[in-house]
Amino acid sequence: MQSDIVENEARESQLPYILTPQQAYDALTSSTPSTRTIAICASWFWGEEALIPSGFTGLDAFTAQHIPHALFWDFDAVRDTDSQLMHTIPSAARMASATNAIGIAHSDRLIIYDSAELGLFTAPRVAWLLRTFGYPHVHIMDNFHLWLQQGLPFESGPPLPALDQPPQKSPSNDPVEPKPQSTLARLNDIRALSSHSATADAQLIDARFESMFRGQVPDWVPGIPSGHIPNALNVPWDRLRDPATKGLRSVEELTELFTTSGVAREAPAVSMCHVGITAVLLDAALEKAGFGGTLEKRKIYDGSYA
Repeated sequence: MQSDIVENEARESQLPYILTPQQAYDALTSSTPSTRTIAICASWFWGEEALIPSGFTGLDAFTAQHIPHALFWDFDAVRDTDSQLMHTIPSAARMASATNAIGIAHSDRLIIYDSAELGLFTAPRVAWLLRTFGYPHVHIMDNFHLWLQQGLPFESGPPLPALDQPPQKSPSNDPVEPKPQSTLARLNDIRALSSHSATADAQLIDARFESMFRGQVPDWVPGIPSGHIPNALNVPWDRLRDPATKGLRSVEELTELFTTSGVAREAPAVSMCHVGITAVLLDAALEKAGFGGTLEKRKIYDGSYA
């Protein structure tokens, strides 16, 4: 048992938070029953209707092609269904139900990825949720479009039944507990940030389109006025990705983007957007480029501008 823990910690230290397809493939093919590495597809579509067939869903994308043995994450189901806002953080009970339904445990290494159609989009949000609820070995793969381009294996078909829990874990002794103090910004945090410009202690960054940030066009969310929270910086999420690869831009390109946008390297960032999805894509870009403080200190304003 102890040797398994040591082995898991040793291999974990060798992997970055954001993985290339080859790194993900190597990790998945080295998975063992005692130190499992599991791919989870987080495909979901919203606001990108021009790029995909009408009615095409994340489940459709998974069924068409996915990483062998991958699990499917129901993005619409794992949220706070009592909230008027879209896809806010679920309760611990709902999160536990979702993770137990697919059979993952805190001891697993989890590699979250998206559809080939959109590239990197919702995987960072699901990875953040898992981290928020105490899963310590979570990674993002950037991205499935490149995975396919590089000739790595895929399969088709509906989601498989839930995995069996590893011998040392079960739903009854593997509780899901939120740790919002480390990943989740509260309204009081945003009020404090809005009262002054970015400092060495924190900076607020908005991932919405520049035209919405500036109040030039209506926001995507019905009934929400366009504009922005005072003293927020703006790094539009569509500038974070390379259209050719559908993944994050290079470190050099992101560095230039963040520098010209006024983002500091060391000050911990609080990321926001419309409702909290592309904010986590921004957080992933900050991680890749080494801006906005460390992964452990950055936060997401869930619900965001809505």
